[in-house]
Amino acid sequence: MNYDKWDKLADSDEEEPQKHAWKAASRDEDERDRCKVLQDDIDRWLEKEISKLQREEREQSKAKNAKEQRPDYSNVGHGRSSAMGGLGSLAGLGGFSGLGGLNDGLNTPAESSRPIERTMAPYRQVSSEERKVLSMLVALSAFETGETNLTRHPEMLELARHHRWLEEDPGTLELLCRVHSAHMRRSNASPIPGREENEEDARMRNFIMCGINTLAAPKISKVSGGLLALITAICTPDTEQAKELRKKWQEKEFAKTAIFDSLFPDLRAASEEKDDDSMWEIWLLLGFVALIILGIIAFLIWVRPWAVSKGLARGSAAAAAAAKGAEVAGAGAVVIGETASVSAMSGAAAAAAAGPVGAALGAEAGTVMGGATDVASQLRTLEELHSSGVISQEVLEQARQRLSGRGEDDDRGSG
Repeated sequence: MNYDKWDKLADSDEEEPQKHAWKAASRDEDERDRCKVLQDDIDRWLEKEISKLQREEREQSKAKNAKEQRPDYSNVGHGRSSAMGGLGSLAGLGGFSGLGGLNDGLNTPAESSRPIERTMAPYRQVSSEERKVLSMLVALSAFETGETNLTRHPEMLELARHHRWLEEDPGTLELLCRVHSAHMRRSNASPIPGREENEEDARMRNFIMCGINTLAAPKISKVSGGLLALITAICTPDTEQAKELRKKWQEKEFAKTAIFDSLFPDLRAASEEKDDDSMWEIWLLLGFVALIILGIIAFLIWVRPWAVSKGLARGSAAAAAAAKGAEVAGAGAVVIGETASVSAMSGAAAAAAAGPVGAALGAEAGTVMGGATDVASQLRTLEELHSSGVISQEVLEQARQRLSGRGEDDDRGSG
């Protein structure tokens, strides 16, 4: 039987997407199985290490209480030497006083030799169910060097959304930091010669550090929005700040900072207090700048009406002065007109008394002084009077001569 025809068979286009979906579902199923197995391993290791941590703390508490209840004889020699010094002083023996001072120097108070005690932050006392949830978060956060755990970010965010205490309770992060530090201390305290650290312990401690990195990153990076906002920013970083946060996430810098803060809480408190002081100084500076700006605005608001009112006052004064000048000019024009009219009437009356020729001259003089203001207009007026028979030819010629002499005087004056 020939089976060559089956070699040319190929999957249809409709089966390709379904095939990829099956592969993706298979990978997801394998990943869930792997995380479930890793969760069980981490849960057993955490249970053991938390028990050791609690036992060590109980022993340290008992030793501290026993030391506090033990009588303190360190001041006995100090009191005896002081008494000997006092007796030497009363007896006038300087030697005993010097000996007493020597004993004072040899017997130091017990307070100077006591170690400085650190106040550790409290950690969460987790139940069995909470420990399993915490183990799952550590399993989802675990990754080796050169890998990343961001491919599992939907599962991490879903777990944190259903169990808010993982992110909201700082005691959860403190618990993982204390477990990590205690295990490191025990591993370095009494190493067995010729024997290296258990590989499984080192692996688990690295996974715990990955969990610490996940919980500490939102707080240390100071990204508003918590774990969701941080992971959204570093999964596809498009800014320099997001790229820097992604680098710190991959290098577990957030976990290193959190462990250091857990070991030295006093330094962490001092750093937070310094940050608060810095923010207070910034707000104080901003308030001072705002106060200056408000002062400038208030000054401008106060000065502007004053300047406007002053300008209006100056404008009113100028208008009043102009009106006064116009009034004076008008009065002067009226006076001049009245004077010219009076002069014309006086000249006409005097000429009438002197005879016909004098009357004509007087009329001509009155016309010149009270009528037109220039020589040409005056000549035209005299010619009209001559045409109408008011003045004779002789009077017209005399007036022309006089006006011609006047025009020459005016030209010389203007020159």
